Amino acid sequence: MASSSSPPPPPPKLPIPGRRNILITSALPYVNNVPHLGNIIGCVLSADVFARYCRLRGYNALYICGTDEYGTATETKAMEENCSPKEICDKYHAIHDEVYKWFDIKFDKFGRTSSPQQTEICQAIFHKLMKNNWLTENTCSSHMLNPTELIDPKCKVCKNTPRIRETDHLFLELTLLKEKLVDYINDTSVAGMWSQNAIQATNAWLKEGLKPRCITRDLKWGVPVPMEKYKDKVFYVWFDAPIGYVSITASYTPEWEKWWKNPDNVELFQFMGKDNVPFHTIMFPSTLLGTGENWTMMKTISVTEYLNYEAGKFSKSKGIGVFGNDAKDTNIPPEVWRYYLLMSRPEASDTLFTWTDLQAKLNSELLNNLGNFINRVLSFIAKPAGAGYDSIIPDALGAESHPLTSELVKLKQGLKSAMGISSDGNAYLQKDENVSEHRKKYAGSQAERSSQEVADAEAMKISNQLKSTILSEGGSKKEQKKQSGSSKCKAAEAEVSVAKLDIRVGLIRKAEKHPDADSLYVEEIDVGEEAPRTVVSGLVKYIPLEEMQNRKVCVLCNLKPVAMRGVKSHAMVLAASSDDHTKVELVEPPADAAVGERVTFAGYSGEPETSLSGKSKVWEKLAADLHSNGELVACYKDVPFTTSAGVCKVKTIANAEIR
Repeated sequence: MASSSSPPPPPPKLPIPGRRNILITSALPYVNNVPHLGNIIGCVLSADVFARYCRLRGYNALYICGTDEYGTATETKAMEENCSPKEICDKYHAIHDEVYKWFDIKFDKFGRTSSPQQTEICQAIFHKLMKNNWLTENTCSSHMLNPTELIDPKCKVCKNTPRIRETDHLFLELTLLKEKLVDYINDTSVAGMWSQNAIQATNAWLKEGLKPRCITRDLKWGVPVPMEKYKDKVFYVWFDAPIGYVSITASYTPEWEKWWKNPDNVELFQFMGKDNVPFHTIMFPSTLLGTGENWTMMKTISVTEYLNYEAGKFSKSKGIGVFGNDAKDTNIPPEVWRYYLLMSRPEASDTLFTWTDLQAKLNSELLNNLGNFINRVLSFIAKPAGAGYDSIIPDALGAESHPLTSELVKLKQGLKSAMGISSDGNAYLQKDENVSEHRKKYAGSQAERSSQEVADAEAMKISNQLKSTILSEGGSKKEQKKQSGSSKCKAAEAEVSVAKLDIRVGLIRKAEKHPDADSLYVEEIDVGEEAPRTVVSGLVKYIPLEEMQNRKVCVLCNLKPVAMRGVKSHAMVLAASSDDHTKVELVEPPADAAVGERVTFAGYSGEPETSLSGKSKVWEKLAADLHSNGELVACYKDVPFTTSAGVCKVKTIANAEIR
């Protein structure tokens, strides 16, 4: 009789001699709230993509993560919700686990720091540090932030002013460990290709000067300090949280030391946001070095800047932005979210999430470009030998030695390269009519949204009552006429849409100096018509003549023609200008954009006006909202200039007006 029980889980992965063994961690998300999109791209998604890459390359990769559960914030949250810290951790660990599973994040182990293994390993490391004389006792009234320097401090829960008292604490002597630490940083930051923001943050700490750091706190929720004198204290969360990587691995396999005390055969890659850098490049390495044991030290660190939300910042404390459960509720597939977040990954500078940009990338990049390309490639592979590959893909000889494979953690650029391969794909379009609704739904904070839902329901109730009253009683002809006139006015206002601008992809066939004006160029520009248009542009002092030849530009084609020093200009080349007008750059379509193709704006439809007359002031009204954003994308408000090959951009001038 066949057994109905599920098959046993596979044995834990261990390092394999002769294979490339890669240990991957992402910063442990704090347990007291739901992760937002910035948290997800900042650590777990970035590490997941690298783990997938490693598995595809045939490396023996182990991806470890889990919730960071100890510390003041958990105790505070428990008091707010009138429950125990453990109940808070149980609740939010389950929420984090569910969110990451929906995003298809494939951990080998997603654990927690409130485990017996955490206590055992943390205390063992503490004993080694104490034995090696790297810990000292001192009176402490300050931690990472000095409470005595706070202005008008108040308790978050009871709102009372705290009393300052002195108490003995234990300190890790970073000053004495500096020589060992600097040797490690100098060697590994080069060999491990640390991201530039990680190097800068680390050097800033070293330059400021290392000081002893307190490792204990007067709390109940945490790893107990194993000394009689400090029996009522726990370890400071900055000290014990990184040890969570080790303890979670220990909860995965009792042979955890084969990963964590095996530096000759294991490479450690760590992913995090920029605010976590000093804990991973200064404090955790110092802790491990201080034990004198042969730990697997971090080789490569990949650090992100901040992903911002629409007009502001994501905020867990204020509930602002799109959170993991929100993403699920939109019914947008997780694969789309993964793609968008990776393309928006803030690797060198902060980036911006907007709903309209999400829509544009979905339409122009995933559907229009990649989808069709994949279909064509798979069709080709399936063709019989001679015409295709007969459904068998040949080996890529020499791929391992290719220089691009050495750039392992440039995830965003890797994805862009992959998308570039598909740029020859033909378009099929699919719009999402829900983006504007999502944008409205997730505006403001979570608390405001909840209040708004109640208000909206009440407003709908009142509205229905009014409708029934009007239908039963009727309205006067005068009032109906007044309402009709008002509607016409509103309709006229609504007609001022960016869709009225006829912006096309143009190709400058020839450019030369204006015969009678030193500051003007005269260009012959192909905009997809029978003959090129003559265009006059005041760009001489900003762009060299040789750079004006044979290049694609964005051209406003329905401005009324105007004579400029004797030459009539039949369109306008769009360019971005710095605040002080000392620098001007052309708005450039993607290289593969078709000449004559109309530039579109997601959410705005309709035909352009034949000619933008001076009386209507349409151009003047719309031009005020044309600009480049922080990602150098040309936008109307926050909607990108979009072609079938992608969005239009400028080279270097961010947040600049476009005219």
